Parts: sequence; structure tokens; C-alpha cells
Amino acid sequence: MQPSLLFLTLLVTTLSLTIPESAAGNPAGAKETEPQRKADTDTEPQRKADKEKPRHFDWKSIDGVYNVGPTFSYVNGKGSGWAAGLDLSYLFMLVEKPDPKKGRQGSAFPFSISLHLQAMNENDNTRYGAHLEAVFALGILIGGSGGYMYGSQERGFNWAFFTALPIPTTRSLSLGPLHSLVFLPYYRLNWFAGRRIHEGGIQIKLSTWK
Repeated sequence: MQPSLLFLTLLVTTLSLTIPESAAGNPAGAKETEPQRKADTDTEPQRKADKEKPRHFDWKSIDGVYNVGPTFSYVNGKGSGWAAGLDLSYLFMLVEKPDPKKGRQGSAFPFSISLHLQAMNENDNTRYGAHLEAVFALGILIGGSGGYMYGSQERGFNWAFFTALPIPTTRSLSLGPLHSLVFLPYYRLNWFAGRRIHEGGIQIKLSTWK
């Protein structure tokens, strides 16, 4: 074999062994890595979103929430006694919710209205009544109510100042639309029949909050 032909054969063989398949235009190698690259790209926004999730309380989560549950309390007026009832409330954002897409700051002020049915025994006199209550939900609930109480010895309008501290215990219940359990130690100052009646107790609320 001539030297020039031998040299050319060795050069071609060496180049074929040193050039990678991907660089040689192998489409199969490129296709094998493309799905993996796409999967990594698709999961990146989700990873970023999970990392940036707020760790503080989300006030928007309580907009449009229903709560229902019993109340139990100790009362003191002319004499000591007890009260028990059922409370149904609706929690929402007063005025307007923020809308960044439309450039509106809004006024996301938590507000609650409730219907409170109650039986109260004070000074050996049992009365029954209903109250409408309006409350500002500023972490601590502050508000007032008005209603009517009816008993065998006394009856009349009842006005009250109300404050409570909500203590969420769980948000993982599976009771149909109810997902949360909240305890609310509360104090209510009642004005009834020309006197003040102090009422302190607890509300136990099942809530649609999740």
C-alpha cells in the first residue's frame, strides 16, 4: 500500500473514533434529552411558587366564610346564672376587595354579621331571645348587637357590646362544606331592663374556612 493512501486511511479512522455522536448530527441523542429538559422547565415555576408561598395569615381566605356553632357562658347581673345559645355568622370583606389586575387597592376590611339565638337564666328567671350582631374582625373581634328577650317575669330589648378572640384549632375537617374548628372565648356586656348583665363564655364554631 502506498504511504499516502495508508496515511489517509489512518486519519479517517482516528476522526471517526474521536468525534461524539451528538456532534456528528445524531438526532436520536438530542431527542432523548429533550423531554427531560422540558420536564425540568415545566416544574421550575411550580418550585418557585411553592418557595414564595406566604407564611403569614392570608386575610383573603376568610372572605365569604360561614360559621355555625353553640355558645356557653356564665352571666352575672342581679344574680349569677348561665346562658346557652346557637350562633350563625357570615364573614366577608367590607366595601371592596383588592384587585391588582385593575390597579385597585380596594378596602379589604374583615366584617362579620351574625344571628344569635340564646336562652339566659339570671336571678332564677329564664329568658329566650334573638340578636343580630355586627362585628369588625381585626384579629380580635369587636362589635355590638341588638335583640329582644322574652321571659315569664321580664321582657324587652337587649343591647350589647361584644368582643372575642378567635383561636383556630384545625383546618382539615371533612364535614361536607365545613373544614375548620375555631374556639372563641368571648365577653358580652348586655343592657337589659335598665341594668347591666355581664356575660363571659366560649363559642365553638364549625367553619367553611379552608
